[in-house]
Amino acid sequence: MNETIETVSAIRAACGRLLPQLLVLGLFAVPIGCTQSVARVDERELDHPLMAKASTKAREGNVEAAVELYQKVIELQPTLARAHLNIAALYEDSKELVDAIYHYRRYLAMRPDTEKAQMIRDRIRIARMAYAATVYRHPPELKEEIVRLEKKNAELEKGSRELRQALSTANETDNDEINRLRTRNARLAKELTTAEQKVDAGRKNLFATRKQLADAHTLHARLESEHRKTTTQLAALQKNRRTVAPGSSKTYRVRVGDTLSKISQRMYGDSSLWLRIYNANRDKLGDKDDLRVGQQLAIPL
Repeated sequence: MNETIETVSAIRAACGRLLPQLLVLGLFAVPIGCTQSVARVDERELDHPLMAKASTKAREGNVEAAVELYQKVIELQPTLARAHLNIAALYEDSKELVDAIYHYRRYLAMRPDTEKAQMIRDRIRIARMAYAATVYRHPPELKEEIVRLEKKNAELEKGSRELRQALSTANETDNDEINRLRTRNARLAKELTTAEQKVDAGRKNLFATRKQLADAHTLHARLESEHRKTTTQLAALQKNRRTVAPGSSKTYRVRVGDTLSKISQRMYGDSSLWLRIYNANRDKLGDKDDLRVGQQLAIPL
């Protein structure tokens, strides 16, 4: 009897060390906010293809296949809490009470606000009581169970240490990379600002240069037009001087709308020479505006 009591105490101590470790992974679960119904989240998780298949196997009575499928879901998607609840129920029915307790606790850790919290705590309490009753009924098997629990506890502790170490290393590496990228980003931002300023200055200079060039083209075109006009007038005057005898003139008949300036422009190509026409026709004109349609004027050549 004393040996049985000592053995029970030992296994209780092992369970006490094991169960807290079973919740380590639960620390990394994403909690469900109070604004979202846990029941609705559970229902959506049941729509997962593997979850649906596992539920079908369980209804058919193929518990082993259902357990394998739930384990696969947990392996692929550790945050799928409903898989823990379903597999816990199967383990409890199969008298795998330690595994049932583990998965019940995993579900509670991931869904602390679940409406089923009290019911699950009751299932855990019942499973623990059933497990204790099993221990008392089968004392020869206690040592093997203790060894199994100790081994599982060691594996969980090792996995927890490795995970924490990996997270710590990843955080340090990420921080170094983030700082390096921030420094590089600041340098590039400064270079970009300088380049943009140079581009703006270049655009302003280019705009000013284009305007100056356009003004120069306009001036050149105007001067070139005036030059051609002056050259034409000069050539005409030189030709007249060569072909017309001094003192000769040409007769011009006044038209509607004519003035001496217009006649001078038409005959000489220069409106400012109208006085020559006036002086040659003083006997016919009272003043420079005294013109009549049909009147004949002498145009000095």
